[in-house]
Amino acid sequence: MSLQNRLEKLIERSKKISVDALIIRNPPNLRYIANVRSHVDPEITLIVGIQGETALLVPEYEVDRVKWETWITNLIPYSYTSKPPFLEDKIEEFLKEIGAYKGNIGIEENFIKAKEKDELQRRLPNANFLSISHLLSDMRVIKTAEEILMIKKAAEIVDRGVESAVEALAEGVTEKKIAATAEYTMMIEGSEGVPFPTLISSGHKTSVVHSYPSDKPVSKGEIVLLDMGSNFNGYLGDITRVAFIGNPSVKQRRRFEIIFKALEAAVESIRPGVKASEVDEAARNVVKSNGYGDCYLYPTGRGMGLEIHENPWCREGDQTEIQENMVLGLFPGIYIKGEGGIRIEDMVLVTKKGAEFLTKYERSLIVR
Repeated sequence: MSLQNRLEKLIERSKKISVDALIIRNPPNLRYIANVRSHVDPEITLIVGIQGETALLVPEYEVDRVKWETWITNLIPYSYTSKPPFLEDKIEEFLKEIGAYKGNIGIEENFIKAKEKDELQRRLPNANFLSISHLLSDMRVIKTAEEILMIKKAAEIVDRGVESAVEALAEGVTEKKIAATAEYTMMIEGSEGVPFPTLISSGHKTSVVHSYPSDKPVSKGEIVLLDMGSNFNGYLGDITRVAFIGNPSVKQRRRFEIIFKALEAAVESIRPGVKASEVDEAARNVVKSNGYGDCYLYPTGRGMGLEIHENPWCREGDQTEIQENMVLGLFPGIYIKGEGGIRIEDMVLVTKKGAEFLTKYERSLIVR
């Protein structure tokens, strides 16, 4: 599906809910529709009318860069140095130009500041602003063939990242150095930076779901969690592996085997039509039956693509049906305060018959 086709599909969906224009600012959505990389501040804003009118409102100093990236030709520069409101002027002008100043205007409510919304409402008193955040997030759940190829490449890159982290892992090496090695490798392999800080944690720190790397050296007898992400053309990879410095204890080995089986159960449960909550239940039941139910502190998985956290969530209560060409990140884990945690994470593609692993680095227990 081309970017223009995505825009047409978005317009079709907008018409069904009687929206006359859209104001889009969420960076992953800008990448999805316009192929523009953006930070939230200063804002690059895409306005779409239901007749196909488009405009990208861009800070003056970003215009040349945006021209290189986007297929949209109508770029409207605005000053980022003049006295506010500067962006609202341009939004008002374009909405009036396309005749959408008194209809339903869809906004991503988490990306329009309350003060800005109030200012737009003052300028456009006959407009009705309503949330359309779900429109694009729903579109992005099912991946196209082109998207799957890019996600597979992101998975290859993150596989290389974790491989380099394992190679760097040794007694006395700091968590930060291992993280830096992984990030450097992924950049060399084609990653556009990392989607989240590379999470290398060791010893008691692994009992926290998200523990950031520090100057702490890894020590003999410790668990080490290697959790990292990659970014290929905006599409993300994610993986976690478990390593031990020296031989693990019987208890540590058993906990690893429980989580390994929980991951297997989650993957085996996946097929089109299964509810996301059932994937969580499959993994969670393995952990519960082995006496660690109270240590299962996080969902089993979630969708991913242009964002590391997308719908659906594989957790209790999520009734979303799993569909072919969804991409899921699965990360069963147990976390025991004062002792440590075990988590294995992999990306899978939902197929007609089940699930295909996208991340392929060895899942067996790593001993260094």
